[in-house]
Amino acid sequence: MDDWESTPLGSVAKHSRGYSYSSSELKEAGEPFITLKTFEKGGGFRVDGVKSIEATVPEQFRVSAGSVLIANTDLTRAGDVVGVPAVVPKQFDNAVFSMDATLFIPDVNALDERFLALALGTSESREFMRGNSAGSTVLHLDTSRLDQMPILLPPLKEQKRIAEILDSLDQTIQATEQLITKHRKIRQGLAHDLLHGPPSENRATDRWKYCKLRRMGKIVGGGTPARERPEYWNGTIPWITPSEVTAYSKKHIKETQDYITELGLASSAAKLVPEDTLLITSRASIGFCVLAGSPMTTNQGFKNLIPHDEIDPDFLFHLGNTLSREMTRRASGTTFLEISAHDFGQIEIHLPPLKEQKRIAAILDSADRSIHENEAELAKLQRLRSGLAADLLSGKVRTVAA
Repeated sequence: MDDWESTPLGSVAKHSRGYSYSSSELKEAGEPFITLKTFEKGGGFRVDGVKSIEATVPEQFRVSAGSVLIANTDLTRAGDVVGVPAVVPKQFDNAVFSMDATLFIPDVNALDERFLALALGTSESREFMRGNSAGSTVLHLDTSRLDQMPILLPPLKEQKRIAEILDSLDQTIQATEQLITKHRKIRQGLAHDLLHGPPSENRATDRWKYCKLRRMGKIVGGGTPARERPEYWNGTIPWITPSEVTAYSKKHIKETQDYITELGLASSAAKLVPEDTLLITSRASIGFCVLAGSPMTTNQGFKNLIPHDEIDPDFLFHLGNTLSREMTRRASGTTFLEISAHDFGQIEIHLPPLKEQKRIAAILDSADRSIHENEAELAKLQRLRSGLAADLLSGKVRTVAA
């Protein structure tokens, strides 16, 4: 490929494993210690995975900011961690790295350190790492094979240019992630203040009242038609399960994996609930909620609250998202936790008048839209980054050297 060539990694970089430590050397306070927990699945540095160590550690087991490490071991079944790269952030300059990591020291005349981190994250490098790892419960990378790993290497100037382009995009992605985190925190505080009612002198109205959930509407459960009866399934009535709700990010659920027939509905304890009913999980994973986007039913893992006319469904949805802790506190069970319809109905909340419910829901809806827009932009940037990295690191798209 013109001036690009496949090069054995050992010809352009040296590598060494980290410090072999004992558990007694791990302390609450001490020097930063980079371990397996520091590596993100698929690659990246987890700041919250850094531990602390108190030991006399030789200089050879310390890393400078910007150093490239890979994980030597893996506890995941899919091998999502073994061999993944991580770049040491500035705040962990001179940190100790453990035997679960390998440090690369590139030949600066042939290999850019930032480009190396990118090359180690390609699908080809990941396949090599997994293919040279063994173990049943824990995967261990055969680091003696790293020198033979081929990497596609452009001229040094182009390596630097590729790294600059992807670094710039990574900074934009990081800034977007930080913005989303900030907005989520603001939204969380806003929801707490609005839904739990600030002091009466600061409210638009003092006509808030304490109200139990059972007074806000009708509570009904779900049910499951017999699986072995084909006439109960493949109908037109949406039948929702908790797994669909825990993974759901929108306010209204409209599509589902299963649809039951009228006969299936009649044969079970399931009840058909109208649009805008609050569907909230009440078994095992408790407190995830959505609003019904059409008439539908659920399995037994829900408590479904059909609001009366003085309850705004959008307000009810936002309120439902704050109930997980109280529902879990009231739940019981040996195999799994579950809250009964009675105990769910006894939960007491601070309820504003309908007009203020709508105002609160509109404010929180606006905050959620802003977060969803930023999340959509983040997903777009991540797709762009993935495609651009593949094109640049394969040489499909060439750069103009800076």
